[in-house]
This record gives sequence, C-alpha cells and structure tokens, in this order.
Amino acid sequence: MYDRSAIAARGVTMIELMIVIAIMGIVAITTVPNLEVWLHRMRLNSAASHLMATIKNTRKMSITNQNRYCLTFSADASSLSTNDSSYLIEVEVREEVGLDSGSWTTVTEPVELAGWTNNATNKLYKGVSLEDGANTTAFVGLSNCVGLVFNNAGFLANPVTDFAFAVAGGKYALLTLRNKSRSPAEQRSVWVDRGGNVRLTSGPTAPPTLGGP
Repeated sequence: MYDRSAIAARGVTMIELMIVIAIMGIVAITTVPNLEVWLHRMRLNSAASHLMATIKNTRKMSITNQNRYCLTFSADASSLSTNDSSYLIEVEVREEVGLDSGSWTTVTEPVELAGWTNNATNKLYKGVSLEDGANTTAFVGLSNCVGLVFNNAGFLANPVTDFAFAVAGGKYALLTLRNKSRSPAEQRSVWVDRGGNVRLTSGPTAPPTLGGP
C-alpha cells in the first residue's frame, strides 16, 4: 500500500519541472503574439471611437448652444512610416465668438467636449496616427476654420470640395487612423456627411453603406 504522505513530501523531480517549464514556454510562444495583436487593435479601435465621439459631441454642442463650432485636425506627416515612437492625432474644438464672425475660442471643458492630443508625450493610443495624405480630407473649411464647421442646426457648412469622397450614394469628409505598430498597418476610417452623421469602417477601401453605424 502506497504511503501518500511520503509521495507528497518528495516534492517535484527535475524532469517534471522541465516538462512544466516547456509547456509554459509553448503556451507563451503561441499566446504573446495574439495578445500583442489584440492590444494594438484595441488601441486603434479606441482612438477611432474617441474621434467619432468628439465629432458627435461637437455636433450636439452646436445644436444645444445654437452656435457654430469648428473642429480641426492635425495629422502625422510621417504617418506612412513604421516608426511607432512617433505618432500624432490632434483634435481641437472651438466655438464661434459672435454670429458669423469667423472668430473662434478653444473649448477646454468639460473634458469630454474638448479636443485632445495623442502623441509620444501623453500616449493615449500608442502608435496610432491620423494619416496625412489621400486617405484624409485636406479641408478648405470657411470662416477661418480649416476643418469641420458645424452650423447651429448641427449640419456641416463646409464647401462641396470638403466632401470629395463620393461613395454609397453619399458624399463624405474622410479621416483615416493608422496603427504604425502593426505590419502591415491596420486602419480605421471615420466618414462624415453633410448632415454631420458619422460612420466608421475598417479602412478607406471599405466605404460605409447607407443606414450603417
């Protein structure tokens, strides 16, 4: 008859320990890359959601306060590089001072209604940039606002040229985010129509459909 206490007391043999370490190594090898992909994708999706929320909040402010609002964007000049130690998304929200004056003051509070910056200093979304190029609208704007101009009804007052992306029966302004930490890089595109409606797609080559989110 086995002495269970003696078996328990003998501890773990070197072979058993090596087997456990080998198994843990295999699990780590298969899990870590997937975890890294998930982390990069989460940052990209979070940045896209933040950008969409800012646009929607600015539209709501224009309706609530019966005033024009200006939403401007600064892109990453090196957005197509793979250097993820340098990245940039800068969003500024401004309110017009005086009806049709073309004079704007920056909105700073509450924070959920203000602009924001993502770069290597504050690291909101590491490695994620706003693309600078064909996949992002080069805004002409109006009234000293080189970006999206919401009127007091929540519609965009931008010139026709700011809605150059004609797809799915509609015309849109386009903002594309790029994850520089991934190779090949992943993208998320935010589409804004003249009514101020916002849609999100997996990239600029997958245009939104009418009635989409």
